[in-house]
Amino acid sequence: MGYIIIIDGVKEAQASTNSNNAANPPEELSNKEQIQENLHNYQEQKGNANINPSKAEIANTGIDENCDGISLIIDEDGDGWNSSIDCDDTNASVNGAATEIANNGIDEDCDGMDLVTAVDLDNDGFTNDVDCDDNNSNINPAQAEIANSGFDENCDGISLIIDEDGDGWNSSIDCDDMNASINGAATEIPNNDIDEDCDGMDLVTLQDQDGDGFLEDVDCNDEDPNINSGVEEIPNNGIDEDCDGEDLTTSIHELEGVTLRLYPNPVSDFIRIECYPLQIFDVALFHLDGTLLHHSRNSPLIDIRALPSGLYLLNVTLAASNQAVIEKVFVVILRTG
Repeated sequence: MGYIIIIDGVKEAQASTNSNNAANPPEELSNKEQIQENLHNYQEQKGNANINPSKAEIANTGIDENCDGISLIIDEDGDGWNSSIDCDDTNASVNGAATEIANNGIDEDCDGMDLVTAVDLDNDGFTNDVDCDDNNSNINPAQAEIANSGFDENCDGISLIIDEDGDGWNSSIDCDDMNASINGAATEIPNNDIDEDCDGMDLVTLQDQDGDGFLEDVDCNDEDPNINSGVEEIPNNGIDEDCDGEDLTTSIHELEGVTLRLYPNPVSDFIRIECYPLQIFDVALFHLDGTLLHHSRNSPLIDIRALPSGLYLLNVTLAASNQAVIEKVFVVILRTG
């Protein structure tokens, strides 16, 4: 019958003298290589002065330095890799058997380096797997987006466009982004002081040579700033200051003790009659063929708007003089429009 001898914790196999059990040796004797290794270790330790009960145990050596029957192993994170070979023994996902995650700055497999599969060509701190333009350091996920630049500065996949009026022209090139009828493709309307096509100026096809604020299409004398449609007419000076097509003409008649003032002439709406001092007078308006068109007494306004353009005869008679005719006045009726 076979047996095992334990010498200082090392098993020594002895051959059995029992021939009946020779064909079936114990399990310990069937692993000859392990037995030989244990014997070899025992022989080495017997001659090693650094291994004895007075020695301090050294962690993770695989050797029982203080002969307490235990080889000290430190594995804080319990991942099966001791603290001498685990490069982060507080993180069970980091050890020699872990799978390396590229480009995260962490050495998961403890080979002394992070796996880098991407590069940072523009040195902005972002590798080309997250930097949408790694040739431009002003473009990366940390940048602020610049509106209407045509670039995706923050790499969010969107280029910021501001178009308040929705006319297809962004606020950087639309000179009035609150008005959809004003943009670079709009048709310019001349002389309205609005820059519809955003070229920086209004289209002026007419001039204001005298600088009075009235263009030459409405200013009847664009070389004189005192003549335009905003000026008050000066009567009887032969000048059409207000550009209505006629000078304001008044006829002043000095009679014995009486002054008559008839105006305007030409006229387009009302003939005005003033008498100083106030007298009773009769007014008659005739066609040149002698047809009476109007007769009234003491009427300061004679409405001629219903008459066609032409030459007429105005007769004013003072009643107190017993004279039928005081003055004959020719009136030209001018139509506007």
